[in-house]
Amino acid sequence: MKKFTIIIIAVLMITFSGCSQATDNNPQFSVKSSTAEIWEGDAGEYGITLFFEVANTSKYPLYLKPSDFDIFDKNNNLIDVIERVNAYPPIIKPGEIAVYSESKTSKKTLDASMGLKVMPKIKPERSNIKLTTLTTPGGGMDVVIVENHTYKEYENVQVAVVCRNRNNKITGVLKTKIDSIKPGESVEAETKGRLITKDLDPDGGGKTQFFAYIEPRANAGNYERKTMHDIIALVPFLLILLGAICLQIFLSKKRKMWLGLILPLTNFIVSLIPAILVFQDMPTPNHYEKYDEYGKLIESATVEPARGMSHFIFMIIMAFLIYNISTLVFMAIYWVCRKRKLKTHYEAEEK
Repeated sequence: MKKFTIIIIAVLMITFSGCSQATDNNPQFSVKSSTAEIWEGDAGEYGITLFFEVANTSKYPLYLKPSDFDIFDKNNNLIDVIERVNAYPPIIKPGEIAVYSESKTSKKTLDASMGLKVMPKIKPERSNIKLTTLTTPGGGMDVVIVENHTYKEYENVQVAVVCRNRNNKITGVLKTKIDSIKPGESVEAETKGRLITKDLDPDGGGKTQFFAYIEPRANAGNYERKTMHDIIALVPFLLILLGAICLQIFLSKKRKMWLGLILPLTNFIVSLIPAILVFQDMPTPNHYEKYDEYGKLIESATVEPARGMSHFIFMIIMAFLIYNISTLVFMAIYWVCRKRKLKTHYEAEEK
């Protein structure tokens, strides 16, 4: 009993120390480039286009939530404030680059020749979720091909094209949104945005970078609050686990051998439920047919799932094994207790 108590205490100490180390990190990033240009519209209005490029210099993914930017002239006079500027993409891994981009019409009359400076108010957070991305096999500045190779249907897919000239300077960030994309579907998304024409290559050269992703939810950041919530949720689970271990030790020491098999058998039966649920979610090929107005079949196709049968067999096996870890622990306790009981019985008979 003392050995099991020591093991549980050690697990608790490792869990809390690991979580405390995770919350002790400060998100770090570096500024790669900063551009703010004044433009004049066809109706005589003036506006500001902002590009602010940052790199993740930390050791973990960062969530770049919408941030505000102050725009100053060369004499440090505040010209305008661009609020809630989005980053593309919003979550970047260590070493990756994202671009904050926005184009805003200003209420002031601006001089296109004045130099502008950008003061960011970025507060990146450690991301505890992975950005869901879709395949972008090709396209150009105005059209991006987005393909869904998964077995899920996605809505509100954000699409962005970061345009650069031969000197790697950002000339524009063109954006759009796909309302819905089904499994196996390919969509041509038309992007829109404002380009800095003076920085474009005369012969139309340069390069483009495509992004297609699902907008992360608000809980993508704030890692400290999430970690504390996990700690609070973990304590009751560990107490229940400790109680189950103590109960298994108590039942395994009883004279009736079958009492020590109640918890392992119950846990084994319960472990079948997740495996069955994974099996039920296994996608099947989608077959569709298209008919003309006279009822004649003009088109038919079968869309196979992006993930094959082997993937779901692996998921079923993994679910079964993971949920049976506690079954093995209960059986190990049962075996140790029965072995000690038999040893004590034989020693008593010899006396």
